[in-house]
Amino acid sequence: METDLYAFRPGNFVEGLIVEQSDARATRFPSLIHPIGMTPRLMWDSRAVSGLHVWCDRRMAGKYVFSDEIFDEVVRQDLSGYVAMESRAM
Repeated sequence: METDLYAFRPGNFVEGLIVEQSDARATRFPSLIHPIGMTPRLMWDSRAVSGLHVWCDRRMAGKYVFSDEIFDEVVRQDLSGYVAMESRAM
């Protein structure tokens, strides 16, 4: 399949995950957070993620989050390797 879409690493690193309301916990390194399970529910501080389409919490190394709009396009383009999980901003 030919496409004009590219994978990239976003520069929107935020500290917006609300750990107490998410399926996530601290790792043995206090500054890192790890999601629990295959499809964890993640809650975000809307002040930190408002207007972003791709972001990563500084404490969740390598775990990128897509907005609903971007994920819908990933599905529409039939791209694989992405997992949908509940993620809401409060």
